Amino acid sequence: MTVVLYSQEADPLVTALKAGEGEWSFLHVDELVDRLRVKPWPTILDIIIPGALSERIRGMPVVNRLFSFEGTACLDKLAGARVNERWLHARLDSLLASASALAHDTGVRGISRSLLPLNAQWFCMRTAQDAVSIPRFSYATGFEESNNEGLGDPMQKSIWSLFDWKTERHLLPSEARRHRFFVDRPRGMPLISFFAGKQSPGWVFPRETTPFDHHALNIAVQAARRVFMSDVGEMLFYVQPDGSLVFHAFSPHLLSAAKTPGFSAYISGWQGPAPHPTREPA
Repeated sequence: MTVVLYSQEADPLVTALKAGEGEWSFLHVDELVDRLRVKPWPTILDIIIPGALSERIRGMPVVNRLFSFEGTACLDKLAGARVNERWLHARLDSLLASASALAHDTGVRGISRSLLPLNAQWFCMRTAQDAVSIPRFSYATGFEESNNEGLGDPMQKSIWSLFDWKTERHLLPSEARRHRFFVDRPRGMPLISFFAGKQSPGWVFPRETTPFDHHALNIAVQAARRVFMSDVGEMLFYVQPDGSLVFHAFSPHLLSAAKTPGFSAYISGWQGPAPHPTREPA
């Protein structure tokens, strides 16, 4: 039976799986709150995993949805002790390592391969699959000026903002001034694709539809499964006038895909994560 370890009740994947008919075992992170022990340096945080829980995870496929601890009793306990939440991710790593297969590796933001920033996403995708087209971009270090000469219509973005491509709403003041990141404002029609396991990817157009290269979509999805070590996720593309695709962002959150008709039915056909050829750290 696949174990789903989660922290957010409103997680779209958890909601869809609970509504489905598959065999899933759900474990909320707050079930571990009484097992957390704050310790002096260098331990900082310890977690005592009961034997029954270890056996529940060991040798089982696990879906790790611990992207954020916001709103949990665990985070309240950590904040009260002034312990960064990354310590809890790190302490859960040994538990997750005993799983037979893992959807989403451990960590928050860049620590987790499934939550890489945009520039790292594009670099990894191009390295893994030359056939995948990515946007043109420019990245400046520190307070240096960005060289945008190669961009036709540059727009400044946060490297963490995955789905704001017309108006950037998540650019923090610090990012606006330092380590500035510019991309070519996308042209074409946005297309959202979602995938789970080895099922054929689903897709939806947020606005009007247009023909596109389905073979290129399949290639990009398979590359994303390997690159982000993620058996479930969503991808944003822009379809060009000739039907070709430009990959813009991958997200494991599924916030956009979950709004599409048929998403729950699609997810119900997923049997859980399959073992990956490698599980080395990102």
